[in-house]
Amino acid sequence: MALTLHRSWREINHFSFSGHKPIFLLVNAHKFGKIYVKTVTFSSPKGARYMESLEKRVAKLEFHQSLLLEMVDETKKPFYSLVIRADLTKEEVDAFLSFCQELAEQYERQKAEGLTIFTPLLVQFAGMLHPNLPLEQTVDAMLAQQLFVPLMTELKTLIQTVN
Repeated sequence: MALTLHRSWREINHFSFSGHKPIFLLVNAHKFGKIYVKTVTFSSPKGARYMESLEKRVAKLEFHQSLLLEMVDETKKPFYSLVIRADLTKEEVDAFLSFCQELAEQYERQKAEGLTIFTPLLVQFAGMLHPNLPLEQTVDAMLAQQLFVPLMTELKTLIQTVN
């Protein structure tokens, strides 16, 4: 791995990578009023082997994850299993659960006000649902995992009514 240290932005602008792509750029804090930037580059043969090694490791981890998913008892945590199979990120799941929390609070308020028709909540839920998550299967999984039970029970009833 070849390490090049640059002392100013001007040097960076005029620096040629000689056909090698930088893997990452580090900008260090100011030291005596100067900015220090380290650009890490890999020589062709070693860089190619390193990237190939990373790709193999990622492929191996994905394979192991799929095996572990087959070993997991989906009846214990069906929603999490569904999330893994749908390949969602932590941010997507957090946003989804946050939205479900808001929807559950809205459901409770509407129910306390005496409303009996909750179809707009189903429309909102279906509209914000990630495309990789099937509506009915998601509601069933959340019910089985005891997530937002009153809301999911109502949504399940509405889905059965619509079908």
